[in-house]
Amino acid sequence: MAILRKPSFWQVNLRKLYTIDKADTVEALFFLCMALLYFGSLHPWFMWPMKDFVFLASAALAVAAFLIDNSRPHPALSTSELLLPSVLFLVLSLLIVFINDPNPGYILTTLGSVVSMLLLLRGRGHILQRFCDWLTRAMATFMVVSILFFVLYLAGFPLPSRPDMFNNYQYSFQNYYLFMVNDASLFEIVPRFQSVFLEPGHLGTAVVMLLMTQFGRWRRWYNVVLLFTAFISFSLAAYALLLMLIFLNLWVQRKHIIGKVLVTMAAMAVSVIVVLNYNGGNNLVNDLILLRLEVDDKTGTIVGNNRVTEDFEKEFDSYITTTDIFFGRDMKKASTGFGNSGYRVFIYENGIVATLLVLAFYIVSLRQYRDYRFFVSAMIILAATFWIRGYPLWYSYIIPIFVTALQDRSRSQPDPDTHSLPC
Repeated sequence: MAILRKPSFWQVNLRKLYTIDKADTVEALFFLCMALLYFGSLHPWFMWPMKDFVFLASAALAVAAFLIDNSRPHPALSTSELLLPSVLFLVLSLLIVFINDPNPGYILTTLGSVVSMLLLLRGRGHILQRFCDWLTRAMATFMVVSILFFVLYLAGFPLPSRPDMFNNYQYSFQNYYLFMVNDASLFEIVPRFQSVFLEPGHLGTAVVMLLMTQFGRWRRWYNVVLLFTAFISFSLAAYALLLMLIFLNLWVQRKHIIGKVLVTMAAMAVSVIVVLNYNGGNNLVNDLILLRLEVDDKTGTIVGNNRVTEDFEKEFDSYITTTDIFFGRDMKKASTGFGNSGYRVFIYENGIVATLLVLAFYIVSLRQYRDYRFFVSAMIILAATFWIRGYPLWYSYIIPIFVTALQDRSRSQPDPDTHSLPC
C-alpha cells in the first residue's frame, strides 16, 4: 500500500499554477471594479487621462465578474431580490443624463455606471466589508508615503515635480507625483494636504468616510493614519463629519455618551484656548480652522461656510420659485463661475425629483440592514455629506455608506486589547 507523504517545503504544487479558483477570481474582479469606481470619484492625477472611461472599464470588470460567478454552482455574489433598487438607480441615472447632457457618450458611460452599481448591490455583505477593510489599509499605506514626501517638501528638500492642470486650468497644480500643491497655495508656509487628489476636501471627507466602516477599530495603525490625514487636510467638511462620527461610533457600540460628550467638549475648549493664545493667534490652526468658524457680522453666517458664491445663492433663491425646480436647470445658465458645491448645486442641476429618487434609492437598497443603529448612522452621514458636499452618487460616498448600513453589531466591538477604546 502506498504511503501518502506530506509535500515538503521545496515541492511545488503544479496544479495551482494552472488552476484558478473562480470564487477568488470573482472577488478579485469585484475589488478591482470597486477600487476603480472609488478612486475615480476622487480624481487622482494619474486617473485624469481616463476620466471619461472609468465607468466603461468598471462595467467590463463587472460583466466579467457576473459571467464567472454565474458559472459556479454556488455563486459568491448575493442572489437576493435587487429589481427595485436597480430600476431606481437606472431611472435616476438616465434622468440626470437627459437633464444635463443627453449625448451618446454620456449615455454610454451612464449605462456603464448602472452595470457597476449592479455589481455593488450584489456584493453586499462579507465581500463588500472585506473590500473596505482592504481599501482602508491600502489608503493608509499610501498616505504614510505621501505624507512623508510632503514633509520633505515642507522642509525644503528638492523633489522632482512638474506643472499640471485639470479640466482646462479649472485646477492648476505643481505635481510632485506622490502629492500635489495647488498653485494658489504655493506661497503659503504650510499648504493644505491633498495627496494626489483633486482637492483637500475630497481627501479629507473620503478618509473620514472610510473611518465610518471601521467603528470600534480606530486605534489600529491604519485608522490612526487616516485620522491624521483628515486633520492635515484642514477640511471643515471632514472635521464636521468626523465630529459626528465620534459620537455615532460611541452610539453603535452602546457606550455611555453623556460623559464622553462632556470630556470631548472640554478637550475641544482647551484646544481652542491654546490655539488662540499660541503665538498671539498667528498660527496655522487658527488661520485655517478657527478663523473660518467665526460668524460674519454682516451676513450672520460662518465665514468658512462658503459652499456657494453670493451670486449663486441669489440665483438659487430665484430658481426655487420656478418650475425648473422639478427637473433642474443647466448650471451654465447660473453664470456664477467656479467654486460652488453642496446640496444647492445638486438640486439646481438635477431638480427635486432626482433628489427624491436618490433618497428612495438609498432607503430601498439598504432596507435589509442587520442593526438599525448602523443604518441610522449611515443615513445621518449621507444627509450630512449631501448637505456639505452635494455628491450623493460618488462611489467614494456610496461604498462606505453601504458597508456601514449593512454591518452587524459584532463589527462594532472593539478589539480585546483595546477594551478601553474611547471612540
